Order: sequence, then structure tokens, then C-alpha cells
Amino acid sequence: MTGRKRDKLSRRLISLEKVNWTTKKKARVAECLVDEAMSSEESCLEDDAYGHGKMKLVKYKVKSLAWESERFSKAKKSLDDVYHDNMSKRAKDRLLPRQTTPVKENRSVPEGFPAWAVVTAEN
Repeated sequence: MTGRKRDKLSRRLISLEKVNWTTKKKARVAECLVDEAMSSEESCLEDDAYGHGKMKLVKYKVKSLAWESERFSKAKKSLDDVYHDNMSKRAKDRLLPRQTTPVKENRSVPEGFPAWAVVTAEN
């Protein structure tokens, strides 16, 4: 697992403790917070503004998981919002933007993953 995926998982687990959900919902979401369920991020680089030929990281492109249900996506977004709301102003100012791409990541569904978090013909 990459450092960013590991950090993302860690942030979401911390946010899970702070979010105002029922114990049952927290447990259900916690079961899904595993490294295989974290979307990947691609670094987007641009030439620096001063023309020195150096590349600067300007944003991340996020590839959603093809099998991820809307309910699971919303739960992860809620956890990300909780984390963001608890960040200091300085940390928020340094945060690089993330852009969701239409390209989906075709990784396999983790073994034994809860059905509610996976897109099926029924949901």
C-alpha cells in the first residue's frame, strides 16, 4: 500500500471515532475501512511558475473503485469531511486539491467485503 493510501485509511479511521453516527453504523463502516478499499491517487505535476524546469505537485487525481457502492462512497466522503473540518487553518491552506476522474480503478473486491458496500444489480 502506498503512503497516501495508508494515510487516507488512517485519517478515515480517526474520523470514524469523531463522527456522529450510531455504534451500529460505525461498526458497519469500520468493517469496510481496509487498505484494499482505498482509492488510488495519481500525482499531477506542472512546471514551476519560475521556469526553472522543476516540476511542482499541484493536485491529485483520484480514481474511484469500479465496484464501490454509492452508500460506501458517501460514508467515505462523510469521514473525509469530518477530518477536513477538524484540520487547522494552516493545514487546510497546505492541502492539495483532489479531482475525481471519470476513470475507474478495476481492482477486485476484497474477499468477504460487505455486500452493502459493493455495486450489484440490486443496488
